[in-house]
Amino acid sequence: HQAAVSTHNHRPNGRFLLTAPPIPSILGRETAVGIPQAPPATQNGQDTTAAPTIQVKIGRIEVRANSVPAQPTPQKKRPNHTVLTLDDYLNQRHRQGGVR
Repeated sequence: HQAAVSTHNHRPNGRFLLTAPPIPSILGRETAVGIPQAPPATQNGQDTTAAPTIQVKIGRIEVRANSVPAQPTPQKKRPNHTVLTLDDYLNQRHRQGGVR
Protein backbone atom coordinates (compact mmCIF):
# COMPACT_ATOMS: atom_id res chain seq x y z
CA HIS A 1 0.00 0.00 0.00
CA GLN A 2 1.52 3.29 -1.12
CA ALA A 3 0.73 6.71 0.24
CA ALA A 4 -0.85 9.21 -2.15
CA VAL A 5 1.58 11.59 -3.80
CA SER A 6 0.76 15.27 -3.34
CA THR A 7 0.81 17.37 -6.46
CA HIS A 8 1.34 20.63 -4.54
CA ASN A 9 4.55 21.53 -2.77
CA HIS A 10 4.42 24.61 -0.56
CA ARG A 11 7.32 26.99 -1.06
CA PRO A 12 8.59 29.46 1.54
CA ASN A 13 7.60 32.47 -0.59
CA GLY A 14 3.92 31.52 -0.28
CA ARG A 15 3.58 30.12 -3.79
CA PHE A 16 2.92 26.54 -4.75
CA LEU A 17 5.07 24.42 -7.01
CA LEU A 18 2.98 22.03 -9.08
CA THR A 19 4.54 18.65 -9.70
CA ALA A 20 3.07 15.69 -11.50
CA PRO A 21 2.81 12.28 -9.85
CA PRO A 22 5.06 9.57 -11.28
CA ILE A 23 3.81 7.96 -14.48
CA PRO A 24 3.84 4.16 -14.53
CA SER A 25 5.89 2.59 -17.27
CA ILE A 26 3.81 1.13 -20.08
CA LEU A 27 6.74 0.42 -22.35
CA GLY A 28 8.62 -2.84 -22.34
CA ARG A 29 12.22 -3.21 -23.37
CA GLU A 30 11.75 -0.98 -26.39
CA THR A 31 10.82 2.65 -26.39
CA ALA A 32 8.24 4.19 -28.68
CA VAL A 33 10.86 4.71 -31.40
CA GLY A 34 11.98 1.08 -31.29
CA ILE A 35 15.39 1.46 -29.63
CA PRO A 36 16.12 -1.68 -27.62
CA GLN A 37 16.87 -1.16 -23.96
CA ALA A 38 19.30 -3.11 -21.82
CA PRO A 39 17.85 -6.26 -20.24
CA PRO A 40 16.56 -5.77 -16.70
CA ALA A 41 19.16 -6.11 -13.98
CA THR A 42 18.51 -8.38 -11.06
CA GLN A 43 19.73 -7.84 -7.55
CA ASN A 44 19.17 -10.50 -4.91
CA GLY A 45 16.75 -12.25 -7.27
CA GLN A 46 14.49 -9.19 -7.51
CA ASP A 47 13.70 -7.30 -10.69
CA THR A 48 15.08 -3.76 -10.36
CA THR A 49 14.21 -2.35 -13.78
CA ALA A 50 14.21 1.39 -14.03
CA ALA A 51 11.51 3.08 -16.07
CA PRO A 52 12.79 3.99 -19.54
CA THR A 53 13.49 7.64 -20.24
CA ILE A 54 11.35 9.07 -23.01
CA GLN A 55 12.39 12.28 -24.72
CA VAL A 56 9.80 14.07 -26.80
CA LYS A 57 10.82 16.92 -29.08
CA ILE A 58 8.21 18.85 -30.97
CA GLY A 59 9.40 20.84 -33.92
CA ARG A 60 7.58 23.26 -36.14
CA ILE A 61 4.47 21.98 -37.89
CA GLU A 62 3.35 23.64 -41.08
CA VAL A 63 -0.10 23.15 -42.54
CA ARG A 64 -0.75 24.38 -46.03
CA ALA A 65 -3.98 24.31 -47.97
CA ASN A 66 -4.44 24.97 -51.65
CA SER A 67 -7.82 26.58 -51.91
CA VAL A 68 -9.73 27.46 -55.01
CA PRO A 69 -11.14 31.00 -54.99
CA ALA A 70 -14.84 30.91 -54.24
CA GLN A 71 -17.10 31.54 -57.19
CA PRO A 72 -19.62 34.32 -56.59
CA THR A 73 -23.08 32.94 -56.01
CA PRO A 74 -25.38 33.98 -58.84
CA GLN A 75 -28.19 36.21 -57.64
CA LYS A 76 -31.65 34.95 -58.46
CA LYS A 77 -33.60 37.49 -60.38
CA ARG A 78 -36.80 38.32 -58.65
CA PRO A 79 -39.85 39.03 -60.70
CA ASN A 80 -40.86 42.66 -60.53
CA HIS A 81 -43.76 42.86 -58.13
CA THR A 82 -45.68 46.03 -57.84
CA VAL A 83 -46.29 47.25 -54.36
CA LEU A 84 -49.96 47.09 -53.51
CA THR A 85 -51.25 49.59 -51.00
CA LEU A 86 -53.88 48.59 -48.49
CA ASP A 87 -56.51 50.68 -50.27
CA ASP A 88 -55.68 49.03 -53.62
CA TYR A 89 -55.86 45.57 -52.02
CA LEU A 90 -59.25 46.27 -50.42
CA ASN A 91 -60.63 47.71 -53.67
CA GLN A 92 -59.38 44.64 -55.58
CA ARG A 93 -61.07 42.28 -53.10
CA HIS A 94 -64.28 44.32 -53.23
CA ARG A 95 -64.36 44.05 -57.05
CA GLN A 96 -63.81 40.27 -56.89
CA GLY A 97 -66.85 39.60 -54.77
CA GLY A 98 -66.35 41.29 -51.49
CA VAL A 99 -65.24 40.00 -48.15
CA ARG A 100 -66.02 36.35 -47.41
